Amino acid sequence: MRNKKIIFPESRKRAILNCLNHIEENATISADGKPSITMDILIDFAEEILSEYLPVSENFPERTKKGIVFSAQMRWLKYKKTTNPEQKLNLFVRALKFEIANLEKRKSEYRVLMFLNVDPSTISEFAQVNLLGETLSLISWNDVNGMDTSDLWQEVKFQDRNNPLLWDIPDLNKPAPDAVSFTPFLFVTKTYGPEAAVEIASNRMDHFRAILNIPSSLGKYTHFRSQPKALSEILPSPIYVIFDEHGKRKSIYFTIEKYEYKQKKIPNDRISSIQFLLSKTTVDHAVNSTWNYLINILRLYQKALDTTTTEAAFLTMWQVLENCIGLGEELTRNRDIQSRLSVFLQADPITLEMIEIIIDKRNRLVHSGKFLEDGDRIFFILKLITDSIIRRFIYLADRYPTLPELKDYVSFSSLGDSDLARKQAVIEKITEERKSR
Repeated sequence: MRNKKIIFPESRKRAILNCLNHIEENATISADGKPSITMDILIDFAEEILSEYLPVSENFPERTKKGIVFSAQMRWLKYKKTTNPEQKLNLFVRALKFEIANLEKRKSEYRVLMFLNVDPSTISEFAQVNLLGETLSLISWNDVNGMDTSDLWQEVKFQDRNNPLLWDIPDLNKPAPDAVSFTPFLFVTKTYGPEAAVEIASNRMDHFRAILNIPSSLGKYTHFRSQPKALSEILPSPIYVIFDEHGKRKSIYFTIEKYEYKQKKIPNDRISSIQFLLSKTTVDHAVNSTWNYLINILRLYQKALDTTTTEAAFLTMWQVLENCIGLGEELTRNRDIQSRLSVFLQADPITLEMIEIIIDKRNRLVHSGKFLEDGDRIFFILKLITDSIIRRFIYLADRYPTLPELKDYVSFSSLGDSDLARKQAVIEKITEERKSR
């Protein structure tokens, strides 16, 4: 990263300079050369904008990027001031490059302990999973006891008295983990600090949970339920415990959402589907590969399954649908959405009309906050449609391994036979001409 160029797009330079100017106007330098910033809401906005526009590797977690921006701006404030916009931007880039290089030196291994509500005997085939170059391992409770956890459970109870991972044993004067309901997993990653480690770990675990949950979730429809709750069978870990490369415990993070945890078994008839999805989604793909795009869709689908309120679940599931049919493009017209849906679903007129109603309900929810009393039913209808699209997407991912190929498929599929034949004839003529050159 030390020698990598940091180039802000021309379209972003004005916004970045506005942010730098505001930071500079609100900064002071002490007698010993230390900068400080008088905080206001625009400072928060500026730091968020700079973080968002920072053109660095996607391997940097969001929290790490924000840390880089903060450190860089404090370093930049020590430099000699200039009114020249280009020089000001270059000096900030210089500070960024220094902080990134410094951060790279501190990159080290972290181990993240997580817990899933899954029966370990039913998941033994997936005891060790390689997730995009990093390892997630199922471990025993004896392994957990051998780690730096001497006062862990007391600390968990102190911070979250009702944490589902704990259970009370009247005869003992201390909390104990619920080793019956939860199975421990250990994730190993090399990154820039505990916060970055937990962000990567939770992201990879969501990926793994999506693979476990999707085979049972696709096509599942609940006609009646007493109250909205998460549809995930395998839920997020209640806590994330971070250890450094020497095994020393560094910090604990908690899942904010309150879930109803019950141990789940993975049925034998799901194993082959899980194996297939793991084989396709746990390896590094090219940036423009269809499977790489689908991995992000599955993570978003998992987020929808984890959501406990109907309105939020509906909007997240709509995002899944949009990402599936949009293929990286934003479809703003209802006609375009329906056209893409007809390709993916080969839908009948009734389904297409139902989609029109769902679009209307989505717009009303976003723009006016209005959602129907039977919103639960509408959510499940949207889920069924989205489930069908995901199934289709998984099928197409092998037939059209890159996004450009899949986009061509979608584009050509909407053509009539005569239009398709005409395009084919033109393509063949162009190919012949190039061969004759």
